[in-house]
Amino acid sequence: MIRTHNPRTLPIHPSFLQPLLIMGAERELVIVSAVLAAMLIFSFANPYLSMLGLALWIFSIAVFQRVAKADPLMSRVYVRHTRYRSYYPACAHASAPTPDIMEQK
Repeated sequence: MIRTHNPRTLPIHPSFLQPLLIMGAERELVIVSAVLAAMLIFSFANPYLSMLGLALWIFSIAVFQRVAKADPLMSRVYVRHTRYRSYYPACAHASAPTPDIMEQK
């Protein structure tokens, strides 16, 4: 067996790196908004609420598509941000005065 000093490289198919999007938005958010709109449409069976449910779904899809353009995994990033909020260290502002280390000695 011939040993080389080059690291082994393996090709990664692009489909493994692409996020799962439906209609240009995050999959989970589209499904949840569709279920909520369908509940509003079919549970009350009122024409006005049906139009409201349809408008709500169209508006939410448009918002989710804009969010997905900025970051395709924005909902997961937000959930992780809120979950780790208690772990963030306290930080001073950039304009806060810094202690002079030499004067303390």
